Amino acid sequence: MAKTIKFNLNLDGNSVRNIEGLKENFVIEEILMYYKKGLLLKWLIVRGYDEYTQKVSLISSTDDYFIIKELIKIFEVQKDEQEIENILYSLKIFEQEKNILKKYEENNFKKQEI
Repeated sequence: MAKTIKFNLNLDGNSVRNIEGLKENFVIEEILMYYKKGLLLKWLIVRGYDEYTQKVSLISSTDDYFIIKELIKIFEVQKDEQEIENILYSLKIFEQEKNILKKYEENNFKKQEI
């Protein structure tokens, strides 16, 4: 049987090995990224956090706001509602800019095509 390789999450510049570390270094942008890539769930599984694994795997929404609200509730982290909204707004703007740059690249930077 293959040995499970444990890995750490890098949150807020810190190597996180347990739930307490995750709570102390809970950065919305980073947690959301790990969640979307599936690394948060894998981390919970290899670390044996079955209760958290079950709760996180039950999140069915694709809406970033809902996902973050659920993760905050699951991990019992205190975050200001305005802070959440500001960060998600910044992420949305960043994603829009990334999509625009992608269109520019696909069209060889021809303004008329975009």
